[in-house]
Amino acid sequence: NGRFNATVETFDNGDNFNLATDEFVAPIKGIYQFNWTCYSSSSSGRTFLYVNGSAKMQTNSNDKSIAITLSLNAGDKVYLGGNSSFTMRWYGAVAHNSFSGHLVMGL
Repeated sequence: NGRFNATVETFDNGDNFNLATDEFVAPIKGIYQFNWTCYSSSSSGRTFLYVNGSAKMQTNSNDKSIAITLSLNAGDKVYLGGNSSFTMRWYGAVAHNSFSGHLVMGL
């Protein structure tokens, strides 16, 4: 499905982003904000933000900056990708794609 493949991790104070699976795992129950910028080499590419395998948001992919605020439980897994209808082909330049998130407040 063209999952976002992070190759560089700039800051991860709690070691909550897994580079092997490309998933953020919520350490505690709380409100989280996620931001991403994506660029696709496919004109029909779309980016989906998934929580535990369920799409929570989608957008067409070319040159977009997106943000979403979610309530997560401890252990919830968040990642970006495409789906069977809209396979995401990430443009390879590092500066074109990013994914970040942070805890707004614990619940």
